[in-house]
Amino acid sequence: AEEAAASSEEAPACEEADPLCSLALSSPVPRPAGGVPRLDATSWPRDPPLAAAQFDALRRRRQPVVLSGCVGHWPALRCWSHAYLRKALGGKLVHVACTPDGLGDAVTRTASGEQVFVKPHEAVMPFSAFVDLIETPLQPATRGGGGADGRSGGADGRSGGAEGDSGGEEGGSDGSWRGGGGGGAGGGGCGATGDRRAGRPVVYASHQNSSLRTEFEPLWRDVDLSLAWADAAFGAPPAATNFWMGEDAARTTVHADLFDNLYVVVRGRKRFALLPPQEGRALRRRPYPAATYREGAAEGTATDRTAAAAGRGVLWAELDEPTSEEMWSAVDLEDEGSAAEVRPLRVEVSAGELLYLPALWWHAVSQRADGPRESTIAVNYWYEPQGSSET
Repeated sequence: AEEAAASSEEAPACEEADPLCSLALSSPVPRPAGGVPRLDATSWPRDPPLAAAQFDALRRRRQPVVLSGCVGHWPALRCWSHAYLRKALGGKLVHVACTPDGLGDAVTRTASGEQVFVKPHEAVMPFSAFVDLIETPLQPATRGGGGADGRSGGADGRSGGAEGDSGGEEGGSDGSWRGGGGGGAGGGGCGATGDRRAGRPVVYASHQNSSLRTEFEPLWRDVDLSLAWADAAFGAPPAATNFWMGEDAARTTVHADLFDNLYVVVRGRKRFALLPPQEGRALRRRPYPAATYREGAAEGTATDRTAAAAGRGVLWAELDEPTSEEMWSAVDLEDEGSAAEVRPLRVEVSAGELLYLPALWWHAVSQRADGPRESTIAVNYWYEPQGSSET
């Protein structure tokens, strides 16, 4: 508690322009002693009132916790293979985030060297076509321009794995799972000086529109659309329920959310790097010009663009019009070297486990499928935060 209070005493001037960081600094939470705890919640589905009381006590502490057993009854844990999902969803149109390097909502460099905040290209395609892309091997990374930190190569700024797969069996030498295709965190590696991938983009079904209740409605029978014990603890059903499906190269850069997140891994594994709210100052967030990956021919009129082959044509990081800025961090929480001063908590969440991640906790996420040409799949619930930390 003393560490949390000390971290929130002084806020640098730049935080006046960063409402999210300011809010996080005003909501300090102690780091959990010994790392993120784990709790066996196998009995919770059989006793919702007791489960609600136990979860409410956990929730009020405002610290992450991994729960096991509470979704063991889900058919999805046994049946959500690519073949099953193809049959259930087939030609149904879904939103898919496409990037040249697996980093959507990230700081990257344009071909001219300017750092920008870039959002993914959002494509709408039949679900079966999305799975076809995941099952198509990524091309090996090639040498080109460097990332934000001057390195060249894969999604972590290094060269890709054998046969275009997303790095080695357990990721980089630092133990990370950062995928091996695409440009670096700075994205300059996928510029005109040397495309990382000549075949297709990195794809990720990560649309935040309560997608499980809309685009993926045929899957309702395989999961719970809300969690009775969580509904009782929060006093309301979730504000949104989303479906996530992506390949190893797809990563989420560090950010914080305003909702409490109950995140269930259905297939594969997810690795979270976490920081308490008041430690956001160490992320050195600042405003960057906002850009979006757009699909089109390599020839164009925009001056600030970074090209990489992607599906039909080329993805360009093009400055948004009208111009705007986005407050973001270029710190890579998954790089144990560059994040050494930040000291993130690290936790792995496997299939059948649920991570409770309170609002305003900073987090970056990577994933690892169970095998080649497979994907990691998850379901998450956004709940409106209630109560405060009991510290």
